[in-house]
Amino acid sequence: MPRAFQLVETVIKPALANGTWVIGDRHDLSTQAYQGGGRGIDQHMLATLRDAVLGDFRPDLTLYLDVTPEVGLKRARARGELDRIEQESFDFFNRTRARYLELAAQDKSIHTIDATQPLEAVMDAIRTTVTHWVKELDA
Repeated sequence: MPRAFQLVETVIKPALANGTWVIGDRHDLSTQAYQGGGRGIDQHMLATLRDAVLGDFRPDLTLYLDVTPEVGLKRARARGELDRIEQESFDFFNRTRARYLELAAQDKSIHTIDATQPLEAVMDAIRTTVTHWVKELDA
């Protein structure tokens, strides 16, 4: 969490204050899913920690690229040696994925993209989601 706080305070907030859009590849949602879902750490404690560190600062739009653990690990293996997280059990990844999906169902700013599809279809789904979101901003 300290790195998240530092990133928000030194990079993201100043960029937003200057009118710059910020795109990140992960945020607190990952902590909630991996630590809370995968590792079973108390959700209330994680939320309390998040609120203490980040306050009410949240992304306006989150794209969750959803794959089954089987597909994700197959892709990871194709890239080469598995990292520490990728060496976790299928149960860990099933719990993590379930938590991501649960969080997405609770928050309308989180959009789930079926990333088991071919790359072009995933890219199209991302473009469609972001385009729709931008149009909503302009409305």
